[in-house]
Parts: sequence; C-alpha cells; structure tokens
Amino acid sequence: MALRTKYILFIVLIHLVTLLLTFFVFDDNLLLFILSEFFLLCSIYYALHLYRSLVEPIYMISRGADAIADEDFTVKLKKVGQKELDKLIIVYNQMIDKLRLERAATTQKNYFLDKLIATSPSGIILLDLNQKMLSCNPKIEQLLKYPKAKLIGKALKEVPTPLLQRLAQLPNDTTQTIQLNGMEIFKCHKAHFMDKGYRNYFLVIEELTDERIQIEKEAYEKVIRMMAHEVNNSIGPINSILESLNFYTANIPDEYRSEYANVLRVAIERNEKLSVFMKNFSEVVKLPAPILECIEMKGLLEDVVGLMKYQVGDKRINFTCDLPKAPVLLEIDPRQMEQVLINIIKNAIEAIPGEGTIRIVLKENPIQLLVVDSGTGIPERIAPYLFTSFFSTKPYSQGIGLTLSREILLNHGFHFSLKPKAEAETVFEIQFTEN
Repeated sequence: MALRTKYILFIVLIHLVTLLLTFFVFDDNLLLFILSEFFLLCSIYYALHLYRSLVEPIYMISRGADAIADEDFTVKLKKVGQKELDKLIIVYNQMIDKLRLERAATTQKNYFLDKLIATSPSGIILLDLNQKMLSCNPKIEQLLKYPKAKLIGKALKEVPTPLLQRLAQLPNDTTQTIQLNGMEIFKCHKAHFMDKGYRNYFLVIEELTDERIQIEKEAYEKVIRMMAHEVNNSIGPINSILESLNFYTANIPDEYRSEYANVLRVAIERNEKLSVFMKNFSEVVKLPAPILECIEMKGLLEDVVGLMKYQVGDKRINFTCDLPKAPVLLEIDPRQMEQVLINIIKNAIEAIPGEGTIRIVLKENPIQLLVVDSGTGIPERIAPYLFTSFFSTKPYSQGIGLTLSREILLNHGFHFSLKPKAEAETVFEIQFTEN
C-alpha cells in the first residue's frame, strides 16, 4: 500500500472516531459539542495541509526517481517551501543537470568515435566475449572483399579469408606484421578494453602494401640510376679501347694470336651483356604511365598464347583457353599489358619441368584473368618474397619480369596475386574490375 493511501486512511479513521465521540456530549453540553466540532474542522484542515506538505513532495520525489530509472534527465522538481525537502530537491536538480550534461557529452563522444571508426583508414574489428565479430568498419569490407553481413556473429577462423585465418592465430595484446600472397602486407594489433568489468578485444588492421612498395621503389630507382650512370660511363670508353686493341691482332705472334682475339671477344661480349643487364633494370625505372585504350581482351589473350606456344622448347605443354563468348572490353595499355601476359605465361612455362598444362581463364562480372599452371608449385619459404623487387629463384635471373609486371599492374590500378591453387598447381590472378 502506498504511503499516501496509508496517510489518508489514518486521517479519515481518526476523524470519524472523533466525530462519533462528539455526539455523546451533544445532549449533556451543547457548548462543548460546538467547540469539539470546531476543533474537528480545524484538525481536518491541518491534516490536509500536512498532506500537501509531506505526502505530495514525497510523491514528487518518487516521480523524479522514476524519471532517473527511465533515463529521462529533463525532469526537474520545484521547491515546496520546506527547508529539509527543498535542500533535497536542490541536490536532486543539481544531480539531474550533471547527468544530462554528462550524457550529452558521452553521446557526442560516442558519435564522434563511431564516425572516426567508420572513416578510419585502418580496418577495425570488435570481438565479443566469445571471440566472435561484434562489429566492423567499412575498411574491413574493403580489405577482405567480404560483406559485413557475412562477418558479424562469426569467429575469425570461420570466415574463409586468408587474413582472418591468420588473425585467428594472433596472440592477445600483441602486434604482428602479416604478409599474404607475397604482395599484401598488413600490420595487425590485437588489444582489449574493459566494459562493465569484462575484457573485450578488438583488432586494428593497417595496410602497408602501398607504403612498402613506394619506399621500395624510391630506393631501387635511386640505386639503379646511380648504377646505370656509373656503368654506362665506363662501358663506352672500355669498349672503345677494346675495339682499338683489335688493330694489334696482326702484330701478335702466331701462337698467341688466337688466344688474344678470343680474350678481346669475350671482354667485348661481357661488356655488351653488362649493358643489356643495366638496360633491363632501367626499363623498370623508366616505365611510362599507361596510355589507355579500349581493348578486346579475348583477342589479346589469343595472340599472346599463340606466341608463347612456340617458346616451350622440348617441353610437352598443353595450352587451354576458357574465354567467354561475348566480347570483354577493358581500358588498358595494350603494349604494357601484353608484356605482363608474356611474363606470366613465361614463368608458368618455366615452372613446368617436362610435361603439363597451362590454363588461361577469363571471367566476367567481375572481369578476372586466371593463369593456372601444373608446375612444381610455390615453396612456402619463398612465398612471402614473390613480389619483392628483383627477387628470383632461377639461376642467373635478374627478377625483372615479375617486378615489371607488378609495376604495370599497379599503375593500372589492378589487384593481383600469385598463390597455390591445389597440389602442384599455381594461379596468377588479375582482378580487372570489382563487383
């Protein structure tokens, strides 16, 4: 029963009893009866006044408590004219003002934090207590090429993407650099925050691929320019001197003449090879910006495959092409893209030891190119270095082909990867367009 109801029942009962008792003195003393009725009326008036002074302020405070329970911080109480209650009401109103300001500040901070996370250049994943993805920002969808709806509520290892599979193995409160497909590099940090006494983890993923490529490119361009300058300044005079020495061949004794001519020939040929060596490096540095044309990809692929069929030598390699029937048009630099295709297929041929297949697949919506070879595959130990500048596992190779292909594809803005597809199979994938 509410306090207000108890108070009213008590006052009504007391006054009814008093009224009943006054009727016993009505016949004996009329004056005393009149005085009793007067005091009874005064008591009723005072009871009502006391009700308003005590019960109504308490009811008002109860309403304030309900407002706090409902998180409605706009309700304030008026003073009732009683010193003790007014002091309580003042404290209540001050508390409400502080709560309202703090909630407004917290709401603004949360809104700012949400916007900051949404527009962050780093991918952010929030995990729940069961290590399942609770939320993520748009950058994660871009990095994973995976819709947010298929991520939320799943554990990292349940999503079939290489990056999340590696992140599932990342220890708590650590930072680690992860490299995928020899090309993509990510700096990943797993940390925690406390919420309601529980430890919640989140992941911050920063893509370093473009940054690393740019730093690497600036470094090797500077080195190659310096090397080319020094080598070219030396090759010209040395070749001139060597050619001049040919005039003295006739003056060399017969027993040394053949050896003398052979030494000069070897020295000149070595200089020419050194010149070609530096020219190959310079081509990467001096690679021009692509001149885009609308090209039909099927025709370009058929021309390159037709050319490369005669580069297999003694190997028994079967080429197959899986091309769509409709024309596939792309804005590319045909000369540069032809060089990329030649390099890719050449590497596929070299990866097949004696007999095998090379399958060229062109897909639509999105437009993708897959070059799949049945060669020896990619050893796990060299996978992280595949797209490192001038890296090669072949004897006497400069690693120019893959580096040049990388630069051309990056200049076109195409995504690409080189990775194992199945046992003893490797696929070079180029993503020309996105969904």
